[in-house]
Amino acid sequence: MPSINPEKKRGRHNPVDVHVGRRIRQRRVWQQMSQAALGQAIGVTFQQVQKYERGSNRVAASRLQQIAEALDVQLHASLRACLTKPNRAGTTLPTKPTSRPK
Repeated sequence: MPSINPEKKRGRHNPVDVHVGRRIRQRRVWQQMSQAALGQAIGVTFQQVQKYERGSNRVAASRLQQIAEALDVQLHASLRACLTKPNRAGTTLPTKPTSRPK
């Protein structure tokens, strides 16, 4: 049976999912929290936290809210950080705001 989305490549993670995962890991490590502790705080296994951090699994908005609370970050700050574009040096730069049609 052919794939629904033939352009999707197996084994490749979406760059946005990878970036979100990196930001989660960065904050977790900064707070000296283990994957197991974060998992327990949000009701998942440490393996699931690993998948979020690698970008293997997408983080739903409701789960991102739980993660933000567990890591003591305001959700809007988390979203802003996740919606920034990583540059070659691995740091992030704000993305250009999109203009809305009038």
